[in-house]
Amino acid sequence: MTLGGKAEAYGQVTKKLSSAVVHSVLTGRVDARMIEALDRDATLLGWAPSWLIDATNILGFTPDSVPAGVRTLESGRSKGLRRIVIITKLPAARMAARTIGLAASVDLHVADDRRAADELLATPLRR
Repeated sequence: MTLGGKAEAYGQVTKKLSSAVVHSVLTGRVDARMIEALDRDATLLGWAPSWLIDATNILGFTPDSVPAGVRTLESGRSKGLRRIVIITKLPAARMAARTIGLAASVDLHVADDRRAADELLATPLRR
């Protein structure tokens, strides 16, 4: 099942890859509305223990995306999310992602590419 519509120059698409992984692709500038849409779509699809976010095509993010990200990860955690892997090489996005993960108490990893992300997803979840 896929939600979020067609990937455009700005937006997100979220789908469930399996019962273990929700996958989102972000494009454009990330803001609170986009993060809230991620939460809505993951909730409709049914949260999984792992969430893979491909942010290789983001242009940056707005300050309001950080508190929205914390709320989304807290929401996901309450529904079974245990790990998130974000693919991005953008230094500011990597730093913001790690801050959000710490604030929401979710096991968060940042990867440079899909191969590295898949390796992280293949490791057993922490108890």
